[in-house]
Amino acid sequence: MATLLLFAGLPLAFAQPREIPSRLAPTPLDSGPLENIGLSNDAVFAETVRVPDASWIRLKFDEVRLAGNEDDGTGSFLIITSLHDGYFQIMHASHVQQWQNTSAYFNGDAVRIELFASAGTGENRIVIQETIAGEPVIEDDADERTICGAVDDRILSNDPRVGRAMPVTCTAWLFNDENKCLLTAGHCAGASLQVMQFNVPLSTAGGATVSPPPQDQYPIDPASVQSLNGGVGNDWAYFGCFKNSNTNLTAAQAQGDYFILAPFAPPVSGQNIRITGNGGVSAPVSPTWNYVQKTHVGPYVSLTGNTVRYATDTTGGNSGSPIIDETTGLAIGIHTHAGCNSGGGSNQGTAIQHSGLQNALANPQGVCDDDIVSPTPDPMFFTIPPTPTSTTTVVMQCTEATDTGSPPVEYYFDYVSGAGGGIDSGWTTDRDYSNNGLTPNSVYNYRVRARDSNSPTPNVTAYSTTITAGMPIQTPTGVGFSNVTSTSMTVQALGTFTNVGFLQTGFYYELTPPDGSGANAWVTGAGAASVNLTGLVPCTEYTLRIKARNFQSDETPFTDAVAQFTIGCDCKLLGDIDGDGFVTGSDIAGFVRAKLGSPLETDNAGCADYKTETLDGDTALFTADLLAAP
Repeated sequence: MATLLLFAGLPLAFAQPREIPSRLAPTPLDSGPLENIGLSNDAVFAETVRVPDASWIRLKFDEVRLAGNEDDGTGSFLIITSLHDGYFQIMHASHVQQWQNTSAYFNGDAVRIELFASAGTGENRIVIQETIAGEPVIEDDADERTICGAVDDRILSNDPRVGRAMPVTCTAWLFNDENKCLLTAGHCAGASLQVMQFNVPLSTAGGATVSPPPQDQYPIDPASVQSLNGGVGNDWAYFGCFKNSNTNLTAAQAQGDYFILAPFAPPVSGQNIRITGNGGVSAPVSPTWNYVQKTHVGPYVSLTGNTVRYATDTTGGNSGSPIIDETTGLAIGIHTHAGCNSGGGSNQGTAIQHSGLQNALANPQGVCDDDIVSPTPDPMFFTIPPTPTSTTTVVMQCTEATDTGSPPVEYYFDYVSGAGGGIDSGWTTDRDYSNNGLTPNSVYNYRVRARDSNSPTPNVTAYSTTITAGMPIQTPTGVGFSNVTSTSMTVQALGTFTNVGFLQTGFYYELTPPDGSGANAWVTGAGAASVNLTGLVPCTEYTLRIKARNFQSDETPFTDAVAQFTIGCDCKLLGDIDGDGFVTGSDIAGFVRAKLGSPLETDNAGCADYKTETLDGDTALFTADLLAAP
């Protein structure tokens, strides 16, 4: 069974931090050149990377080529998912660069890597030769301790300000400089200071580290690191991290807290000192506590020059921990070196007033000097939600965003999904956006974000909540009649209508007087644009008007009312359709309308019925009457 890795208790050991055990495992993978030739964003590649028996893995890319434009939402991206716990990381091209061609730490021995690309944006490729794989933790110098006395008095803690630096397994902590960057020990700086982890879970029963989800992991900016590794009292490092690739938040934004630095470490006056950090453990302490956050309070022993001493328990992995004045809660220094043993003694750190550290704080580098704050509000929101102004146009307005660090602010209205015609705005300084050429009676979803003008990488807010716009259906242009009989008729809504039959889409036929059946109710379904009215009264004038509603029951206005007689009126003279007492050429049009089932209200359609039961027979008799007329 694997046991524990413990840093030695001597000052020299603290000045030489040891990386978490790992190896490079061959995992050859080459996606080859890939392009999305489809119509929408889709996965163009997926593969599993596995290192049997690894306690954790971290991808190491030899080549990552991601097409498209990340800023306008067309950029290709990776999703890497642990098959052990389902934790995942999203990586665009900028994130791959910030992570220095590596990924976050993933628990378990396998991850699924997927490449998503927007249609027609160009060629993509992933190449991996080796993967960093976690090794079992091995007992090492477990009898050499930096505990002040015979018992390790540390207890588990969950201070959100304190994180674990990887793979060096030091401690670092957020503090109140302009960009809420971090401090740690100078001997923790260097090539192994790569990733910060917060909200670290317990280790395994064998003491192997377990990583938090990728949304709690942040790549360190090498350009931000300033440090000194000069021994006791001369050991400090100041650095910052890039934003999280999943959340677009800084560590301080996500953790919601940071330490306040004291102006100087105070003289000893009976105070206690708290040390909170990710030290290793040895028996009888549970292996699950190994390299996870623990805390202890002990006496403030001395302040000599830039060296702070305290009888507070620490072990390897605590290097870089904040030295906290328990009375004020202020951070007065950085824990760096051992000094305690089973007989007592004191551990040691660098006082916050160290001139080199203060000079670094006054001259931040990299992300610690950059504007890394997104415009406010973050996330954005709509002041006018996406709202249809016609059957084919949606307008929207977002709130005004402000940014004091890198103005001016730009906005991006993102068409998320829906029917044809939906497009993004692109980055614009205009808070108002109009999307034209949309499909009536359809769904469109939009969201908005903002960015500042920081160069070379603008700070972008989170997207607003996605808002749905339901497009109106076309208003009927009129009423059509056909198949008119003495007791029935077919009524049609005139015009062009989209997506008839979609959800609540329908037509309302208002009939006056309200005889029979088929009218005065919403008619839905694919054939709803026409209806058969039955049970009507012969020789009766009816008026009809129609309105429509879209899929979510938003109604149009009514058409103008149109009158229509049912046939069946008494006929004094067969063939006399216009009722002038004669059968003449003026009756021909009315006869045709009656036979087509579309008589006018002035037509006496009953006079077109010669009772032959056939169109040819009635037409022959009507023609004979015309020819016989004087």
